[in-house]
Amino acid sequence: MIFCTIRNLGLASLRKSGYHGDSMMQRKKVARLYRIAYCDGSPMGDGQFLDCLEKVLEKLSRTCLISHFSDCGSLLAPLEQYPSACDLVFLDVPKGEEETGAAFVRRLRRFAPRLPVVLICSTFEPADYAIQSLHYLLRPVSGERLREILLYVLQPPRPLLLRQSGSMQVVPLHQI
Repeated sequence: MIFCTIRNLGLASLRKSGYHGDSMMQRKKVARLYRIAYCDGSPMGDGQFLDCLEKVLEKLSRTCLISHFSDCGSLLAPLEQYPSACDLVFLDVPKGEEETGAAFVRRLRRFAPRLPVVLICSTFEPADYAIQSLHYLLRPVSGERLREILLYVLQPPRPLLLRQSGSMQVVPLHQI
């Protein structure tokens, strides 16, 4: 398994990312590299969340690249150019700035409508988050809740199998 954390890098590196490690690893079939962006809006940062995320991903044996952004603008600009540069966004919304987080997700939805976004917040106010986010995590973040979300996002969905007139039809879930 390849697991690395890259903090304070732009999404250009995510878009171009690939593993260029030792030749032994290159000989093996390398699993899909999942690109996760973590945007922390608080000036103090939240090392606790990143530590928890790294531990959960390590237990899940997933190949991931985590990129840490200190504000929404530094994440939004590159995603606007390359909407597929990221597989999952964790947006840590500081208390009292819920509208900023909601505005970020509304803007993100204009060019990346299917990108999963998980909001991390101190309180859950449904009225403040009338946006399409995958999930909400309350602080302090539980490793088990984080694991559930990661499994949902990182496991490819199984197709729906339909039996019709003696033949089997395979329907990918994203087409429903």
